[in-house]
Amino acid sequence: GEDPASVAIFPPPWQDGRQRGFVTGSLDGRLCEMCEAPVNVFLADVDFFSFSTDADRNITVTLVGEAANANVPLELLDAGGMVLASAGAGDPAADGVSDLEQISFFSRGGGDFFVRVGPGGRSMITPLSLQYTLNVDVTADPRHEHEPNDTLETANEIELRPPILWPC
Repeated sequence: GEDPASVAIFPPPWQDGRQRGFVTGSLDGRLCEMCEAPVNVFLADVDFFSFSTDADRNITVTLVGEAANANVPLELLDAGGMVLASAGAGDPAADGVSDLEQISFFSRGGGDFFVRVGPGGRSMITPLSLQYTLNVDVTADPRHEHEPNDTLETANEIELRPPILWPC
């Protein structure tokens, strides 16, 4: 296979350390000649993307577009290729159509991550290609409780700072 494409995570313009990146793509299909009707397209394509982040970050991966409408698999993987989280379909418009797929994952250790889009499987998809936009949002999240924190080794750190002295 090919090397995964890298999602451009832009330098943080915010003081809270937020970083964002996006990429557009498509999952390409082919007609399934051996499938029984009404299945007409088999999506065998899979796309991988990579990014890196610091420790103690909340990672949000969002897929929108035709691929999200078709509920293709969306997964967040660690550097070794193990699945950390899978997306659930979302229907913010409440019209019965999946408008987006989203993963929210807290990374205690940071490091290198991969996102896998697809494969789509067999479906009644009319186009032979499903367009999508993949968004990655990484934010520092030190002031919220995160599991696991049930032992001394996994305790959430409380960030301490000197008091702010306000002039009278």
